[in-house]
Amino acid sequence: MKKEKRGQLYILTAVLLCAAVFGIVAIMTHAQKPSDTKELFENYKYEAAQSLNYALYNSQDIFSTFDDFNTEFESYAQAKGVSFNVFYALSDGITIRAYNNLGEDITINSYSLPQSQTINLSHTSPVIVNAFGYDYNLTMPVNDYRAIIKSERGEDITIFVK
Repeated sequence: MKKEKRGQLYILTAVLLCAAVFGIVAIMTHAQKPSDTKELFENYKYEAAQSLNYALYNSQDIFSTFDDFNTEFESYAQAKGVSFNVFYALSDGITIRAYNNLGEDITINSYSLPQSQTINLSHTSPVIVNAFGYDYNLTMPVNDYRAIIKSERGEDITIFVK
């Protein structure tokens, strides 16, 4: 009889230990997901600067180069399982091109900018963008961009501003 109880004790201990390990692993996995979106944002900032530098160095149109970069980066983020929606304003010193792909209509310097639309404005600084119920005051240096990014993974939504 004692041997049977000792075996039951070992089985109970093993089951409890497995449950504790799986509980810790599940918590750790969930805690890492927000860093994935932060990593994507950091990657976006780096790659966007590289894209602009490439266009400037090769005397290419910065607007079309940046448009292409954004399209490809949004596809890349989706392949990683993250919805990565971008608003950006890009200045060449004369014109500011603003593109909205945040998933909702926004206002930029009191102009309405619907989803998936682009608007060209004369260069003024700052650019005031109303999105998600907030006003974002973005200074616009020449040959540079400013972005508002909405990143979603499951129920986690993160807003980044550059």
